[in-house]
Parts: sequence; C-alpha cells; structure tokens
Amino acid sequence: MRMYVSVSYWSIYFRFAFRRSCGTVFEYLVFGIDGLVSAVAIPVFQAFPGE
Repeated sequence: MRMYVSVSYWSIYFRFAFRRSCGTVFEYLVFGIDGLVSAVAIPVFQAFPGE
C-alpha cells in the first residue's frame, strides 16, 4: 500500500509537470525533485509516525 501511495503521488507530480508545455527547464527540474522527495518522504513518514 505504501508503494502504491508513493507511486500515485509520483504520477500526479510528473503528469502536472509535463502537461505544462510552456514551462521552463527549471520548472521541470523543480517538479521532478519535488515528486522524488514526495515519493521518498511519504513512506518514510508513514513508517515512523510521530517523528
């Protein structure tokens, strides 16, 4: 389930990023990093509640 949640967030971030056809390379990098952090942070926070 955790894997599914992280993958779902990953997909949402990247779809939103790549749909912005007028976006700059910087925006793509920011969205990509943001999506990667979310995919890693969400299962980590779920694994360690209260920290």
